[in-house]
Amino acid sequence: MLERVVAGLARIRAERPLVHHLTNEVTVNDQANITLSIGASPMMASHPAELEEVLAEASSLVLNIGTITPARTTIILEAAGLAKTKNIPVVLDPVGAGTSTLRKELTRQLLECGQVDIIKGNCAEMEAVLGLPTRAKGVDSYHPAQDLTDLARQMSERYQITTVITAETDVISDGTSLLGVKNGDGMLQQLTGSGCMLASLIACFRAVQPDNFLAAVSGTLVMGLAGQLAAEKAAGPASLRVHLLDEVYRLGREQLRLANLKLFSALSP
Repeated sequence: MLERVVAGLARIRAERPLVHHLTNEVTVNDQANITLSIGASPMMASHPAELEEVLAEASSLVLNIGTITPARTTIILEAAGLAKTKNIPVVLDPVGAGTSTLRKELTRQLLECGQVDIIKGNCAEMEAVLGLPTRAKGVDSYHPAQDLTDLARQMSERYQITTVITAETDVISDGTSLLGVKNGDGMLQQLTGSGCMLASLIACFRAVQPDNFLAAVSGTLVMGLAGQLAAEKAAGPASLRVHLLDEVYRLGREQLRLANLKLFSALSP
């Protein structure tokens, strides 16, 4: 697994794939910067008249419903349809799906049309989409005491996608394979956009890696390890943001080897 993650990182930096984002107004700059930091090329165009031309050049697409509007809803649905037609992989971030019916139903619409390859979200977002009882506060999730592996499996099996559930131990499943990634730092929860940036990193790996599960694991590992290294240097959330971008930019084989030895935890089925 480690060598495949390292190889994916090298391919991103060599190929500089274009990763298009239709995303959250609050975090768009952070997502652009972390995409640049890992070595890919971000695009954040949201005008309907240029969507098809932009997607013609894109290697992956991030859809984020964090600041949803009627116009953004329309273009997200249109982009998802075009991506499916053009065989462009899609990473969906269902921000706040546990908060409103609008967000939950938009997420379901995208999933039910088979237009999503990887979904990344917190426990409350996943529970809401699956119709399970949940608790959410705005876009934030509660800290679940239960094992998230069954939740990840349910999402993956129902929609035939790869699922990433962010928590103290991030859980990744494609319905068959299952992995927990324990690296990271609690300070990341105080940084607006850390989850959105994770979606961008996953999309960067998916742009050069046809395996959804491997791309999801790779992006999650890079985000967690960079966050941990950044937190060791940061005085608080503001400096954490700066150090996080630097650590993603600097990340290489040796740091990933350390993560593989100490921070990966395979979860039993």
